[in-house]
Amino acid sequence: ILLTTDKEVADLTVKEIYSQVDSLFGTYKERFKIDDVLSTLKKHCKIIVHSDMDFLVKISNIFAPEHLELMVKDPDKVLPGIKNAGAIFIGDYTPVAAGDYICGTNHIIPTAGNARFSSPLGVYDFYKKSSVAYYSFEALKEEQKHIRVLSDFENLLAHKNSVEVRFKK
Repeated sequence: ILLTTDKEVADLTVKEIYSQVDSLFGTYKERFKIDDVLSTLKKHCKIIVHSDMDFLVKISNIFAPEHLELMVKDPDKVLPGIKNAGAIFIGDYTPVAAGDYICGTNHIIPTAGNARFSSPLGVYDFYKKSSVAYYSFEALKEEQKHIRVLSDFENLLAHKNSVEVRFKK
C-alpha cells in the first residue's frame, strides 16, 4: 500500500514496481515466481493519493501495517501521529531488509493489521507476571456496591455472594 500526497510519485512507483519485477525475473528466472508476484500485485496492491498528510496518517493507522516505510521530508513531524505499525523505517536509506537482518528492530512483529492492539515481541513477553490485589475490610465495604451491581449485570451470582458473605455476622 502506498500512501502519498503526490500523484507523480504514485505513477512513478507503479512504473518502478514493474521495472523491478522484470529485473528480478531476468536475474533469478525459475527462483522468481513471477505469476505469484503479478497475482499479488493485482489483488493486494493499493495506492491512495490525498493532499492531506494527516488524513494519510489516519489511513496508515487503520491499516496498521506490519512494516511502514516513512519516506517524508519531515519525519519528526509525521512520526508522532503513527500509532499502529509493527516496525517503522524512516527515510530513503532505511529499507525493511535493514530491520529484518541488521539494525536491531524486532523481526517478530504484528501482521494483518494486528498492530492496532499488539506490539512487536519483546523481552516482557518472556517475563512471567502475576497480578496482586489487597483490600482491607474498609476498602471492600466501600466498593461492595459496585461489585454487586456488576456481578448482577453479568449474572455472576457467586461473585456477588463472595462479597456478601464477607459482611454477614
